[in-house]
Amino acid sequence: MKLSEKQILSAAVGAVRYVKDARGIGLRRFSEQQEAVFTERKELFPEPYFNEAFGSYFGNNCLTGAGIGLDFVTDADAVEIVRGGYDRINDAKEILTGDLLVDGRLVRSFEEDRVRVSFREKKERRFRLYLPYFRSDYLSGVELEGASVFRPSFGAETDILLLGDSITHGVGALHPSRTMATVLGRRLGAKILNQGNSGYVYDPETLEKVCEPKLIVMAYGHNDRGRKTPERLCADTAAYAKRVRELWGSTPAVGILPLWCAAEADPGTEKHFRMLDGLFREAYESNGVTVIDGAELIPHDPRYFSDAAHPNDRGYLIYGSRLAKKLTAAGLYGK
Repeated sequence: MKLSEKQILSAAVGAVRYVKDARGIGLRRFSEQQEAVFTERKELFPEPYFNEAFGSYFGNNCLTGAGIGLDFVTDADAVEIVRGGYDRINDAKEILTGDLLVDGRLVRSFEEDRVRVSFREKKERRFRLYLPYFRSDYLSGVELEGASVFRPSFGAETDILLLGDSITHGVGALHPSRTMATVLGRRLGAKILNQGNSGYVYDPETLEKVCEPKLIVMAYGHNDRGRKTPERLCADTAAYAKRVRELWGSTPAVGILPLWCAAEADPGTEKHFRMLDGLFREAYESNGVTVIDGAELIPHDPRYFSDAAHPNDRGYLIYGSRLAKKLTAAGLYGK
């Protein structure tokens, strides 16, 4: 069984639209309007790195495959997925592999454009393909050998919308299946739209009602701390939270206070971060947003970070797992 374009799109996750060219189907996690806003020159980011070196650093980030892939069930004897090509984004240095999970177990990390797995026993299995999170890949074909069953794992609706910076995007992970967003999705059995944009800040102009989620999670803040005055940080975060409320009404929303690693914070810096946390908290709560302290989601221990800011695979596993437990315990998602 060779999947049709319609069938491939029915199994797609983490995308709001798609494009096509000779290489195949390119899945996109931002709308065209959002991409246009991110592409505009940013007053807070005057460095040539962001506005000249790559044309538009943040606009390009919109094209990356964070959380994008396929999720379906089949009884195929073998499954083959073919990528027709890709575009490398900005100066990405991450290991740009794809991951294929079968029944929740990682069976293949791959860089090649063709990946095939086969099985001796005939039974239904769930396949989850994660595309590289800092590359733009194009799917050209999916073959299910000997299959009599094919069904997408999710419906068309998005369960959780994630909004944030590089930590939401997944930077620092060695595998796209081990970012906070992907761990959270598996722990909650949720279909997630990851609209993380590496390096960016709270900016209500980037918001658009591209889906009707059951929960919204906001996790910017790391870059806001370094580029904004405390007064602007508070005002921009409040404006963002207010815009979320305007677009999604009473949909539950969560704001995560920024993470930090012990390697980047001496006692004075930690005190400053905690002061800024109070401003984030004020901005969230004044707009009916539930606050979760990032300090409770991952230890500050450098062993869980790939650098001074970004978790590694182990850190993201803890982050995503603890966040899932907190959301469940608070009655915001799941049981």
